Amino acid sequence: RTQIISLNAKVDMLTSDLQDNRVARDSVLTDLDGVNQLAVKLNTDKVDLLHRITEQNQEVESLQTELVKLREELLVAMAGLEDERHRARTLQNMVTSTQTAETRETVIKEVENMKKKEIYRMQEEEESED
Repeated sequence: RTQIISLNAKVDMLTSDLQDNRVARDSVLTDLDGVNQLAVKLNTDKVDLLHRITEQNQEVESLQTELVKLREELLVAMAGLEDERHRARTLQNMVTSTQTAETRETVIKEVENMKKKEIYRMQEEEESED
């Protein structure tokens, strides 16, 4: 009878331990499910961020390309401006040093023709760029 009581006490203790282990297992499984959901969310966020970074990198590359083109256009425009300044100085010197009215008229006509040619050349360049 003592053995039966002892065995019953051990069975009760083991049953209690088993119940505690089941509660702990359920808690661990719940925590694991939460961790899995968090991992899925973090992975989704990572993929979204990588996609946005790729798009931004492409935009930066496009802007850098456009900046290079604009710099080249600016250099060409500055060179053209310097050429025009040189022509203007030369023509001004010619007009100033010219003694007769007839020669001045020739110089003025030449300046007008050069302006027309330059305007025509700029229009052709604009049309070729389009």
